[in-house]
Amino acid sequence: MGSLIFRARRRVLEACSRRMDGGGESVLVLQVLWHLDLRGDLTQRGLAEITGQHPAGISRTLEDLEARGLVERERGADRRCLYASLTRRGRVAAARLKAKFRAATEESLADLGDADLRALERLLLRVADPRPHSTAK
Repeated sequence: MGSLIFRARRRVLEACSRRMDGGGESVLVLQVLWHLDLRGDLTQRGLAEITGQHPAGISRTLEDLEARGLVERERGADRRCLYASLTRRGRVAAARLKAKFRAATEESLADLGDADLRALERLLLRVADPRPHSTAK
């Protein structure tokens, strides 16, 4: 079962990578921008935990995004934490990359019918967030 989950994840991420235009776009950049867009200001350490990346890798990614005007970083009140936030350009880039990710997901799942897609979504919700979910619309 675990290997099937890894294979499905790889299929979606490979389709997403094919849609990236080079120019600094990557699945990691997508993850960083996505989480900053979703959650607001986050520490570099928090981003590393959320994305499963090494803090040094997140630091390098944020440096690149900051140089491109997509992210701003500033020290917190205790001076030990460095917070990242999206700029206006970063929010635009996040929306563009999210659209590419959605298209890659649709491409990867194109062979599934509506009933299968609804069942997959229901199961993924249960696995990703085991709290009870309402199925009523």
